[in-house]
Amino acid sequence: MAKDRIIIIKLVVLLVSDLDFEIIKIKNMKMIKLLVISTILFLINSCEKEKNDMTIVELTMDISYKDNDGLDLLDPVNENSFKKEQINLYHYIDGEGKLFYQENLDYQKGFNIYKEEGISDNYYLRITAPNDYDNGSEINPYEAITLLELDESIIDTIKCKIEKGENSLVCKQIIYNDIVVWRWEDNTERRFTIIK
Repeated sequence: MAKDRIIIIKLVVLLVSDLDFEIIKIKNMKMIKLLVISTILFLINSCEKEKNDMTIVELTMDISYKDNDGLDLLDPVNENSFKKEQINLYHYIDGEGKLFYQENLDYQKGFNIYKEEGISDNYYLRITAPNDYDNGSEINPYEAITLLELDESIIDTIKCKIEKGENSLVCKQIIYNDIVVWRWEDNTERRFTIIK
């Protein structure tokens, strides 16, 4: 980073020193100095922001639930559907499941049930794997575990293999109740169906 600044400063000084001010007929040297200093500060400031401008986080997944007859178990019209009020998400941290609830979020319980109007007849449960990026662990990829309580009698386990990069967290594999249901290599949306 320091080398980049030095190179930029040298280039600006070279450009300014090669100008023939008499030809350009610039009378105010103070204005030239101010312009050069402003340009240098602008370029240095641009270099500093470059490092952290882009962070990629791909941890969301969409799950549809069907019964053996193909009935959508997230559709509120269906009598046997899972009720939004009964669904809870637990992030498995330090050996125990901790209930996810954040009052300041749009989806306070950590999930959203939605239907893509005109695209699909299915309802989907969208959840995000726990972001354990700052856990200090050197394990890469690491496994994030979510416990999904669909009702009082059904608690499923979702494991997400997450790869950490310098500015990224990307889910590369999803294991639902010990069955691989999605892989990065398949090059598909992070979306799958579970039969209950």
